[in-house]
Amino acid sequence: MQIIIREIDKKDYPDIVLLRNNELGGNITLEELSAKMDIMNKNEYYKTFVALYENNVVGFISTIIVLAVEFPIGYLRIDGLAVNKNIQSKGIGTKLLVYAENYAKEKGITASSLNSNFKRTDAHTFYEYNGYTKHAYYFVKGI
Repeated sequence: MQIIIREIDKKDYPDIVLLRNNELGGNITLEELSAKMDIMNKNEYYKTFVALYENNVVGFISTIIVLAVEFPIGYLRIDGLAVNKNIQSKGIGTKLLVYAENYAKEKGITASSLNSNFKRTDAHTFYEYNGYTKHAYYFVKGI
């Protein structure tokens, strides 16, 4: 299975909406995604990469380089990662992670973090398999 990974393009947005809604849950519209991507694409700290199989988008990873006092340059935050459920467990998610991590290394970044919902135990196993460790609770409060 040959997977190609590249930066996102506007023509990928409909596929990303489907992946985001079907695999991660949610109800984002194409218009909402397009508006967010317009903002993100203007900021060099945001990058989204897609995985292609037979010229079809089958996965994506969205990242942010976050500045933080405890990291000299900052760290890579993975904001979203999804692979089409019909072809999961074929190494596509790992390839996306490695691609994003290599991108971060090129920028001098030495750490990566992400959040995963308590209910997504299969995702937890995947992240641990790829070298991530459970480190802290993530707290959210609406304001």
